[in-house]
Amino acid sequence: MKRSITAIASALALAVAAGPALAFHCPKDIAANNEAIAAAEKRGVSADKIAEAKRLNDEALKLHQAGKHQESIDTAAKVKGVLGS
Repeated sequence: MKRSITAIASALALAVAAGPALAFHCPKDIAANNEAIAAAEKRGVSADKIAEAKRLNDEALKLHQAGKHQESIDTAAKVKGVLGS
């Protein structure tokens, strides 16, 4: 019985600690995307792709600010696909 309670308490503590860890990951991804977008502009990537990458990155920032960190990370990851990185 004690093991079960300890295991549940440990799992709960891990879940609570994971939230802030994800929260700090989003801004790094968004900042990296800003750099990738600037580099893509210099390489002459089409204006349509640049606009889509910026839109996705802005959406990722809004999701982060709303506390939707996994969605923010997933959206930020799409920027690389748009830019062909």
